[in-house]
Amino acid sequence: MSIEKIYAVNAIRKLCGNTKYKEVARRKKFNGTYDFVFIAGDYLYVTNVDLRRKRTNTDVYFNEYSDSRSW
Repeated sequence: MSIEKIYAVNAIRKLCGNTKYKEVARRKKFNGTYDFVFIAGDYLYVTNVDLRRKRTNTDVYFNEYSDSRSW
């Protein structure tokens, strides 16, 4: 597991608690940060990881089209 994913997963676990989550996308930006998209329950979590500053920023969106029982 890469260091940027460890930062992202730790941020998600703090927000979700024991809710099951799944990573659905990731990308590396030109400025050296990473974006991860997770689904947990009926919510989408978009986590931005900046390794230079050792910071994470997470945006939470309600996913009105999800059926959380499908996965």
